[in-house]
Amino acid sequence: MHARTAPARFARIVGDLHGLNHLSWVVTAYLLTSTVTVPLYGKLSDLYGRKLLFMIAIPLFLAGSALCGAAQSMDQLIAFRALQGVGAGGLIPLTFAVIGDLFSPRERGRYQGLTGAVWGAAAVAGPLLGGVLTDSVSWRWIFYVNLPLGGLALVVIATTMHIPFERRNHTIDYLGSALLTFGVVALLLGAVWGGQN
Repeated sequence: MHARTAPARFARIVGDLHGLNHLSWVVTAYLLTSTVTVPLYGKLSDLYGRKLLFMIAIPLFLAGSALCGAAQSMDQLIAFRALQGVGAGGLIPLTFAVIGDLFSPRERGRYQGLTGAVWGAAAVAGPLLGGVLTDSVSWRWIFYVNLPLGGLALVVIATTMHIPFERRNHTIDYLGSALLTFGVVALLLGAVWGGQN
């Protein structure tokens, strides 16, 4: 049996949760929250350390994933995807920041390239795995599959990541963060609603 295409998987979700008119928000909510939190994670990790922020971002992402898998309505799925995005907003920038902390400038390019290759492979393998899970088990496992992998990552970071941290005297640009949030929300809403009559 062939793995389902993305539209077919979305059709399964809509069939279970009954919310075709709000389907685009399943993706949009995630994009909004992950985009606006990226710079905040970077700044907060300068203030409080990369490990601490990882220990916050990963559980948020996992909680969002678990709740998405358990969602009983489209509104719940959208809200839980937003929570998942809040966690995801820290994963990529913190990963690259940690590479900068752990490796010399000569070595950083190699490890950033390896990390980029993993993200690229995941972008290809993820939809295929999602199709297999949807066909063989349920669309809910698209989210549940994150739990063991994320849990393993959390344990590894908690037990093996030892980055020297020296608190830096920085302030958070709250106005800039608010303006960024407003701008990104306006841009994404324009893209989502632009084609609707």
